[in-house]
Amino acid sequence: MLCGAALFTAFAPALPARAQPPTDFKRLVEQIAEGNEDESAEAADRLIERVVAPLTEALAGLEARPPQQQKRLLQTLGRLTAVIRVRLYRGTLPAQDRQLFDEFSRLHGGLVEALFQDDPERRRKALQQIPLEPGTGAGVLITAKVEDWDFEVMEAAFKAAATLKDEVVARGLVRYLQQLVETAQSGQIRADQVEYGVAMADTSRSAIRILGQAGAHDAAPVILDAVRTFGRPPLREFFALPDAFEALGRLGDESAVPVLLEFVHDRERYAVRSVTKGTLIQQTVGDAALLALTRIYGIPPEQLGFYVDSATGGPIGFTSDETRTTAVRAFLRWQKENGDKPRPGRAALATQPSQEGKGP
Repeated sequence: MLCGAALFTAFAPALPARAQPPTDFKRLVEQIAEGNEDESAEAADRLIERVVAPLTEALAGLEARPPQQQKRLLQTLGRLTAVIRVRLYRGTLPAQDRQLFDEFSRLHGGLVEALFQDDPERRRKALQQIPLEPGTGAGVLITAKVEDWDFEVMEAAFKAAATLKDEVVARGLVRYLQQLVETAQSGQIRADQVEYGVAMADTSRSAIRILGQAGAHDAAPVILDAVRTFGRPPLREFFALPDAFEALGRLGDESAVPVLLEFVHDRERYAVRSVTKGTLIQQTVGDAALLALTRIYGIPPEQLGFYVDSATGGPIGFTSDETRTTAVRAFLRWQKENGDKPRPGRAALATQPSQEGKGP
């Protein structure tokens, strides 16, 4: 039986011509995918028979073999679905990441195979064993598992992605987020399958948060697509707009300005913080949008009256609606007069008269 490294060395290149699936295999796959219920079931039975019949014939007399031989053969059978999943996933990768995947597989073939096993506990443990080395296939494999069908595996993958957050992870998360957006926009989700839309909105925010932390500037367009797709009813409450706005603010891409401007008047409250005795800071969706805009334009948020948390040094919101309203007006006036100018030609924002001081 091939060990993991030898197995991946064997199939990492493109499959040789003699290993290409027969035409009738392809036809059966299409019938399973696109046929009606009866056609799909019939084609599935025929495909299984085509695969299983020669294999069972070759394995005839298994029980008569010595126990050690039986063990080897049965272990190999147990690996089949994992190897199929690995090859299918590899085939979806762009050339740059496919090369990283192959390099990683040659060094850690058994680990890669474990990541695609049926047992979710094995997949989760394999994730925890991935060496978090930037610029390697580690990022490719980690982002492969953010799509896992087991919640704990997916959660472990996002945790690893947030730890590594290199350019490879960023590329994978951009692809993943784009797939979520395209699926949601495609109309494939029926009215009675709203839970799928909820799940996509919820997991997309985890990807967006990491992309912002990674400084993945190429991610701004797909994050904006996600805001347009998930940031409106009925999925808005599962999406966490403030997380998306924070990521856009970190990336500093001015293409986000029109979308953020749509939300600056939004008074939906998402958090309340007590900063001193008797002082509450309300944080609204509009506050998050305005804060992102100040970061994109390089405006100190305290100039608009944002309360600055002394513990973190970060602005967190406003102490009153009056301060908030004045801040929005001041910013919109400045943006209208300066937003289309090149950066060197923009005037400084006048300090808001009712500016809040720093927190104690």
